Amino acid sequence: MKPKASLVCPLCGQANQCMSEAPNISDCWCFGVTISKQILARVPDELVDKVCLCPGCATAVTVPAEPGDPSVGSD
Repeated sequence: MKPKASLVCPLCGQANQCMSEAPNISDCWCFGVTISKQILARVPDELVDKVCLCPGCATAVTVPAEPGDPSVGSD
């Protein structure tokens, strides 16, 4: 059985551990972290404000480059 799309991180496909349906949403892990603009920019436009990132992606220090990313060069 495949998990609901809203329970899957849009960046890595892992469970996002979202507690949006908990009695007190502020108990969710995401209320205690700051998510960088660089990471948020990787979320597809159609999923912004609709799905949650997983703790690993939300707190990543660096964002892995996508295949073919022109900003990745051979220095």
